[in-house]
Amino acid sequence: MKAARVAFAFVFLVLLAEGCATLDIVKRPEVQAIRPRITGIDFQGVDLAFDVDVNNPYPVPIRTPGFRYGLDIEGTEFLSSKQSSKIDLPALRIGTVTLPVRLPYADLWRTFTNLVDVPEARYTLHGAVLTSALGQSFELPLEHSGTFPVLRPPTLSDAKVHVSDVSIRGAKIVADAVIKNPNAFALGLKDVGYVLNVGDKQVGGLAASTPETVGPGETGRLRLSGTISAADVLSQLLKEGARPPKVLMSGSAQTPYGAVKLRP
Repeated sequence: MKAARVAFAFVFLVLLAEGCATLDIVKRPEVQAIRPRITGIDFQGVDLAFDVDVNNPYPVPIRTPGFRYGLDIEGTEFLSSKQSSKIDLPALRIGTVTLPVRLPYADLWRTFTNLVDVPEARYTLHGAVLTSALGQSFELPLEHSGTFPVLRPPTLSDAKVHVSDVSIRGAKIVADAVIKNPNAFALGLKDVGYVLNVGDKQVGGLAASTPETVGPGETGRLRLSGTISAADVLSQLLKEGARPPKVLMSGSAQTPYGAVKLRP
């Protein structure tokens, strides 16, 4: 095998030196596949990675290929850039080089106002893998289309707070609300906590009864229960015309791409 590689390289170099033919007589590097994946997500943006499989037909590695690329969102160009790689493509076989791309939601929403309320958006990656070997440079065409999620936090609505067993020691409270998942994938809620805000104060020690998972675009019922011992908080709850209490979420929601911290 080693002798064959040496012979191949020798013939290739002779052809280049003599200039008797272009590289068309020898097989060129070629993109075999593009495999997108989501490597991270939060409420500020999403991290994409495109694993590009490139066939290297030469008996020597292709050193540190790069990318010249653009990314269109919903048919309109959103960004264009160049990026280098520290990965070499192995000789005489298929190797993989990865293009990472971060998409900040704030930038997307400023450019595409129609994406504010959608659970996912379409993209098209286009450009080229930039390679060089044995003194020659190549641009290998690159194109792939798909979708990415636009992550939004679950929302609470129709909150109703009931007060019972009022005494000088305090009262029992029960809060009912509807929780909605606006995303294109299920959200896990087992690590989500809930607090009840009455005016500018929080009511602690509330237990939640809620489904562990809410499906994509679906709603679920939420029930919070606990006790109030602070007289001023109880007074605000019972007062006519007082500001309605608010139910806020904390902790982390589970997504198919990992846990995402909620901000209360």
